[in-house]
Formats: sequence, C-alpha cells, structure tokens
Amino acid sequence: MDGEATPARRRLPLRRILFGAFALSWRHRGEVARATGLPLLAVIACTLASDLAELGSRGAARWTLYFVYSIAMSWLAISVHRLILLQGRDGHRLTDAAALKRLGRFVGMFIGLYVFYLALVMVLMNVPLLSFMRYVPAAETRPSIQVHSWYILAASILALWPVARLSPIFPAIAVDHPADPITAWQTSRGNGWKLVIVVGALPWALQWIAYALYRDGASEVEFAVLLVLVAIFTIIEIAALSLSYWELTRPEPPPTPPPA
Repeated sequence: MDGEATPARRRLPLRRILFGAFALSWRHRGEVARATGLPLLAVIACTLASDLAELGSRGAARWTLYFVYSIAMSWLAISVHRLILLQGRDGHRLTDAAALKRLGRFVGMFIGLYVFYLALVMVLMNVPLLSFMRYVPAAETRPSIQVHSWYILAASILALWPVARLSPIFPAIAVDHPADPITAWQTSRGNGWKLVIVVGALPWALQWIAYALYRDGASEVEFAVLLVLVAIFTIIEIAALSLSYWELTRPEPPPTPPPA
C-alpha cells in the first residue's frame, strides 16, 4: 500500500513528567528566576489588581483585567516553554517583532481555546436536558429542572479532554514550530487523558494546596508569600506541559544495530 505509514503512538511517561516538572524547576531555579522574572511580576501585579483594587466588580475594568492577565500569563508561559525546550534565556524579552508576533498568536490561542472550553461545557450541560423539553400547554406549569453540582463537574471534566488534546499547540507556538489544531490533535493522539492530568488535575491540585494555606485575615506578608507560591506552582504547571510536548515530539532514537 503506497503512502507514508502512520507514526506509532507515543505513550507519555506521566510520572516522569510530573516529577520532572518539580525537579527541573528546582534544579534550575536560578535560570528559571532570570527567565521568568518580568512576566512573573506582571502576573502577580494582575492578581493584586484583582484582589486588592476590586476591579473585578466593574464591567469594563473586569474585561480589561482579564485581557491583561491573559497577556501576562502568555508571556510567562512562552518564557518557560522556551527555557525548557530551547534552553534559551530570551523568552522574557519582548523587544523585537518576532517576539511580539509570537506573544500575539499565543494570547489569541489562549483566549480562543478558553472560549472553546466554556462552549463545550455549556453544550455538555444542555444537550442531555433536551430530553426534558416538550410542548407544554398553556394550562400546565413547565416542570423545573435542577442541575446538580456533580453534573456541572462532570461536564467540565469531559470538556477538558478535547482541550487537553489541543494543548500541545501552546509550546509549539512558543518555540516557533508548526502550530495548528490539526497538528496538535495528531501529536497528542492516544494521550488525551494523560494530558487532562497535566493541564487539568495538576493545576487543580496545586490550586487546592494554595487555597488550603490561605486564611481569613492573613497579613500582607502572608498574602505576598502565598502569591509567590502560586506563581511557582504556575511555572511547574507550564513546565509539565513543556515536558509533555518534548516527549511527544522528540526524535526517535536510532535503531540498535544487530550484533555482529
């Protein structure tokens, strides 16, 4: 049969990736701090603006803050991806047209995939409810439908699977590799639920740890330390996606020659 053979599926070494995200971030903490210092400050500033200035309660300010936060997070993610995948230290610089174009593509994909995720959640929540929809005569009362929290949780988890399949597009954009949804989907085939753990379960677990450490009436010092801890957790989450992308795209080792 003519044509190129379909490449074999790669199995992500999940434990090695999760452990490596922590170990790599700690082992090269000096380089990580230098490469992510500026974008990390931008992310922390956005968080402070939301929590302290209470901008989230105002419509225009809230959406502006979301957009600025998306830029800051994208800047941070690009810095981490380039540091790990290219061993480069220029990810924090936005002084040339190529870097700004890369950031713009990343921000656009970040917002687009987030909107796609929200739309999937809404679809998964509403499609099963169509079975309850029927014509109700004017004399009858329309039956009430309760949506339980576990149903919302299930829809959120299921919607995360296609988003996780598309997540390799982010490190690809960061290192200027071919980046489109079809390529990302093909790259991640056979590893959907493992990527759900990387982009969903790991951030949830680290966020839960941060929430567990927070207390009402915390001092400014405690709050500052918590912000730094959350920022470090964010770097670990991005590093896990970087390592996943590296495992999925690294060249296959050459075959071992037969013994003489």
